[in-house]
Amino acid sequence: MSRRSLATSAALRPAAAILLSGALVAAAARPCSAQRTPHVDGPADRDFRTLLRDAGITAADMASLASLDERLTGDEAALLARIVFRLEQLDRGQLALEDQNAPGVHAQLAPLDQRPVGSLLELSGQVTSVAPLSSPAPSGDRPTAANYYACRVALPADKHLLVVAASIPRAWQTTADEQLPAPVSFRAVLLRPASADDQSPPLALTHRFQWYPQDHAPSGVLWLAAQGYDAALLDDVQQGRPLARTDEGREAAAFYQALARLAAARPMELTSLARHAVRDAAQAWAHRAADATARLAELAGSRPAADPDEPGRESQFAALRRQQNIAQHVAAQAKRGLSSVWPMFLDAERSVGELFLVEGIARRAVRIVVEPPVGELTHYYELEIFPRDSQNQPVVCCAARLPEGFPTGDQIREPVQVAGIFFKRWLYVRRPAAAPDRSPPLPERLASPLLLAAQPLRLPRASADAQRGGLWGGAALLAALAAAGAVLARIAWRDRLARTQRARYHAPLDDLTRLP
Repeated sequence: MSRRSLATSAALRPAAAILLSGALVAAAARPCSAQRTPHVDGPADRDFRTLLRDAGITAADMASLASLDERLTGDEAALLARIVFRLEQLDRGQLALEDQNAPGVHAQLAPLDQRPVGSLLELSGQVTSVAPLSSPAPSGDRPTAANYYACRVALPADKHLLVVAASIPRAWQTTADEQLPAPVSFRAVLLRPASADDQSPPLALTHRFQWYPQDHAPSGVLWLAAQGYDAALLDDVQQGRPLARTDEGREAAAFYQALARLAAARPMELTSLARHAVRDAAQAWAHRAADATARLAELAGSRPAADPDEPGRESQFAALRRQQNIAQHVAAQAKRGLSSVWPMFLDAERSVGELFLVEGIARRAVRIVVEPPVGELTHYYELEIFPRDSQNQPVVCCAARLPEGFPTGDQIREPVQVAGIFFKRWLYVRRPAAAPDRSPPLPERLASPLLLAAQPLRLPRASADAQRGGLWGGAALLAALAAAGAVLARIAWRDRLARTQRARYHAPLDDLTRLP
């Protein structure tokens, strides 16, 4: 069988882009609303071809990629990896490009069919189909095989582009049909211009997409994406580990860029969205609990008690029961209008990007300086909050700002409410002042939930005093009941003694010896 090119394959595939392209209209280059799709081309640097030549990638090499197939050869995969590496360097700021205002740069604004192969493209549009490409098996000089994806992108003016991507957002890998069409922007290298007869669309290579989902994403992610936040950055967040440095991947960018968006947010807007998220979470967990119950019944009746895979079976039972317990607690907290912190502790991976509404006592609030600044974000505040349902474990909140007059330091006690976006379980070394009155003491290393927020809401201290007053009132009531019981016991003892004395006085003489 002859090899089919990507262009032929894409033409045969029923692409949703064909139905969608007529609805695409010109808009801003950067997404600023969930109701708008970014798709304006930006200026691309005219010197990227020189960078490729400096890396030893010749014009003949680029020409060989014009007819990429659904099955990549080893040489093609190696060449793609070299170009992707240069794109990654450019993304990290390790390559200096020529000034965009230099003479002749406007030549890069020509249509795709007039740009030379190797040009750097800055494009936006909608990904309408995704298909994995077959990569060569690992070998001695290539110990691991890279994954590549063929993506069809709808551009403005009814144009289409085939893009070979070195990575795609994680959500597309499992629920691609639900996630598409997906608004994206990306930087790519042109591998093949459009054909003269317009039968074959242009072909480009990108290292990653910036993704701006409008639905089928966690509540906090949708809000961030509406502010122009790249949701694909969250794929680099690693649970149960310290915060990554800027040179260790995109997790730091995901953290600071989210805080920069939150710095411009209205706290009450996020609080309102978080209240909706509380109800949605209760419904979602109720469905998960029902599924867990059905699965438990299935497991209980599917195998005999003496099963050789008993340890694995028991772990499945434990995981399903844990889902039921979390669902019960989420429902109980939702009745109070608050989020349960249990999913952040026990189901962190699936909670990333969700909005949470928590209340607790802030025992620490310190100012953190951002160097260098990210946009207008020059600093933020790190708080340690102890909700009632966290079993005295802290929830760390990084807020873009604090209310006026809010105290700072390592020894504070302020009741707060926080509407925040869950980022990760953050592993860090415990501060000596954290929960000093806790018994037993907290461990030296904690993996606490990390929330990102615009600003905590300072609750009236009376609410906290009322809670403490209720505890003291209950203790006083118990003490009063104990005292009343002691008085009644003494009265009953004296009554028994009086009856005994009367019985001894009126008894016959021969019966006295038998009296107590």
